[in-house]
Amino acid sequence: MSVLTGSAEDGSGALFICLARLTGEPDPEPLVAGVRVTGDEVRIAWPGGPRQRVVIREDGVSVTEEPPGSG
Repeated sequence: MSVLTGSAEDGSGALFICLARLTGEPDPEPLVAGVRVTGDEVRIAWPGGPRQRVVIREDGVSVTEEPPGSG
């Protein structure tokens, strides 16, 4: 998993998060179908892959992974 680190110094308090997937499928399911955002938590269900839970807080980011089909 790629990791991006750094800080924004503009004082806006805004955060941009981007999910991307590369596929050779002719008509892939839209990625947004497997994404749920609640407060400081993003849950991603990758098609045919794992589920990930990302918690984004001021003191850091944590990522946990569950096997496909769980949860």
